[in-house]
Amino acid sequence: EWSTTAGYLEEGDMPTFKIYDASEGTYEVVTPTSSDNLEFGIYDIFYIDKLEITKPYDIEMHQYMNLISFYGLPEDHSVSVVMSGINDADNLDFIIGESESGIYDSDADSWAGLLTDIKLTSGYWVRMEADDGVLSGDGFPYNLNRTYNLHAGVNLVSFPAQEYFEISAALQGEHENNIKFIIGEGQSAILDDVTSTNNDWLGTLTHFEGNHGYWMYTDVAIDDFSYNLDGSNSTSRQSTPPQMAETPLGLDFIQSSQQAFYYVNESVMEEANVENGDWLVSFCGSTIAGSRQYLGKTIDIPVMGYDGHLSTAGYCEVGDTPELKLFKSFTNELIDLYSEIPSWAPNGMLFIDNMRAPAPTTPTEFSILSAYPNPFNPTTNIGFEIPQESMVQISIFNLRGQEIKTLVNELTSAGTYSINWNASNVASGVYFVHFTASGNGFTSVSQTQKLMLMK
Repeated sequence: EWSTTAGYLEEGDMPTFKIYDASEGTYEVVTPTSSDNLEFGIYDIFYIDKLEITKPYDIEMHQYMNLISFYGLPEDHSVSVVMSGINDADNLDFIIGESESGIYDSDADSWAGLLTDIKLTSGYWVRMEADDGVLSGDGFPYNLNRTYNLHAGVNLVSFPAQEYFEISAALQGEHENNIKFIIGEGQSAILDDVTSTNNDWLGTLTHFEGNHGYWMYTDVAIDDFSYNLDGSNSTSRQSTPPQMAETPLGLDFIQSSQQAFYYVNESVMEEANVENGDWLVSFCGSTIAGSRQYLGKTIDIPVMGYDGHLSTAGYCEVGDTPELKLFKSFTNELIDLYSEIPSWAPNGMLFIDNMRAPAPTTPTEFSILSAYPNPFNPTTNIGFEIPQESMVQISIFNLRGQEIKTLVNELTSAGTYSINWNASNVASGVYFVHFTASGNGFTSVSQTQKLMLMK
């Protein structure tokens, strides 16, 4: 034994390999493929068929449905091996591909179902029972020119790169006019080949991203589709997607594997007096099914559908007609919108051509409106109407009659108003909202409404 060779391979060790990229000044980890056993042996000679670029991945998972994909996989593609890389397996529920699924039994640490192997070309819905899961691993081969066989209609596909790529640049090529829309997790994009001469894309989904899955609709079968991700496309690779605004409390919704998007353009927004920064909120019955902020251009309003799980109960089902409401960011009002809305269908990309808000009217009586939602957690919207200028006080009381929060205490002009109560700092239980209005020329008005906070 010589100190100069300390750290070198010993009998039975498995070597690892890297390739130095002189143009980038970086090393790439590679995985050898060989019919030989590559364990080190003195004076042994090995034949390596190919070295495949290998990339690590860390996929952050949130509660409920996650739409993911892989740009590389471990040598064993079985669902049990690939999904064993998650750090919180007890909260892993199931995985769904385009036509197959697998369910995980955490007690037995085993999988059941037709989905037995993960494919590099496919996207997958993965359901988690809680937040903070991370699916990690090292995968190969990393190939930006991966070829996909797409059938006509919607295909659940992967994205083969680590970085972000602009959709318009990544789809340039022979088939760019055949791909009509793309749906990601809670976002979508549709090809504007009617009003745009440059084949621009509409919607909030502006970039492809590594480890994300996508539904891709093509109007013809394409046997040799590949993304345009070569070195000449470096500008699109360096760009990052715009940050989505944080959803206001009370307008959030649970991601479903069943989703549709309703597109509304700027002219329709103007007719409905929608202002920049306002939110469009979709409802299925009384359940919020999606929300999107208007930023001065065509938007895609998400409408989630019921996917068979309790967390999505109340969401739309095939044939249902959703309703839209306008949330005014400045006043926190939630206003009904009237429109001819197409019926809901999964993976639907639908257009709304007309929309109007009711003309503002002066209320005829003092009234506290039904809080929404109620029961709630942790935020509810409380509305009230006053027919003339009044001193308005709105307070929250607990069951003991103790005032715990004053929401309004000011001179207020005639009109209809809406305020939010964030109850994140109080315990679950029954509360009462107390509304009083007083002024010259009328008897003071006092009304009470019961609220149920369920955490």
